Formats: sequence, C-alpha cells, structure tokens
Amino acid sequence: MVFGGVVDTWSGTGAHKGTAATSLTGFCDFAPSAKTKTIYHLSTTAGEISELRVTRRFLFDATTPVFTGHGLRAHVARVPIGAYPTVLVPNAAGTAINTVNSGACPGDCEVTDWNGRWFADDDGAGNGVMVIRSRSSTAPALLAVNNDSFSASNLTSIVLLQPGGGWKAAVAETEYLCFYDAKSWTASARAAGRMPKGCMGTKP
Repeated sequence: MVFGGVVDTWSGTGAHKGTAATSLTGFCDFAPSAKTKTIYHLSTTAGEISELRVTRRFLFDATTPVFTGHGLRAHVARVPIGAYPTVLVPNAAGTAINTVNSGACPGDCEVTDWNGRWFADDDGAGNGVMVIRSRSSTAPALLAVNNDSFSASNLTSIVLLQPGGGWKAAVAETEYLCFYDAKSWTASARAAGRMPKGCMGTKP
C-alpha cells in the first residue's frame, strides 16, 4: 500500500525477477495489517517477450478495518498523459473497443461496460502499454480511468471492490504489463480482438 509512513524493501532474485515488501514506520492512518508483498517477473519467452508480470498480495486479516473508499487500485501503470492520453477499453461483450480520454477524468471515471480482461494506455498512433488481468484474479473489480494533474500522468487502473464488511483475508491480484507498437499490434489484429504479439502468455 502506498501512503505516509510506508517503507518498501526490494529483494532482487535474478536478472528478470524481484520481490518488494512494505513495512510501516511511525504514524499512519491504516492498520498494520494493510501490508503488501509484490513479485515482478520479466518474461524472456518468445510469446511473452513484451510482458512484465506483477503479482501483488494484500495481507489483510481479521483486524483490517473497513476503509472509507469503496475499492483500491491493485497496481497503477502511471504513464505521462501527454504521450499516452487515450485509454482503449473492450466492452463487456468483447464486440467493440471503446476509447476514453483520460484527460477528461480528473476524478475516477468508473467503467463497468468492460470485459474485465484488459485495457490499454495508447498514444493514438498504435503504441502504448496494455494491462491484462490474469484469469487467476477473481476478486470483483471495475476499471477506473483517471489522471493526476500534479504529475501530468494517466493513472488508469483496475480497482478491486471492497466487500461490504471490509477485507478480512489476504487478496492476491496478478496483472501483466505488455508493451506494444503499431507493428506488434496491427490495426487489423486489434479490430479482430487479437492480442499484440509478445502478449500471448496470459491467454486472456
């Protein structure tokens, strides 16, 4: 979790993998149980060559309070809004890809007409980063398009919805960041609903 008083410790386990864990120091307004452990893994296989897997585990337990927000951002691929202002969102039926201008969302523009699988931050010319939700991640979620004017960034992300009584057990979320360009994700492949080349390991 990212908030005042958090310290993040990195442990590299190889050239393509590492783990980060949070700890709390001093005063903060979250319970000590709101800690996370995150594993990052950069793929080297041909079908997944453009992918970075992010597995984040929120260590909630019976003492975790009900938070004031109705959800939390599991992972934010913060990109400069000047370069990547457009968010591509497949509709729930998977029959069309809608475009959303992140610059028009200073607060969360919550998207529920979404297939729950992926979204992409795009530059408008077919280049960008796709965020793909793993099929192993089953917690209820929606997509929130948003921008941060202070850092001039597009921070669109998947939001995990808080249960009515709050989170009382650990929650794991795995997402893949996959980088593409107009060659690896052609207009025809996009129109046909196919994933970019190098983004095949997740089998969405």
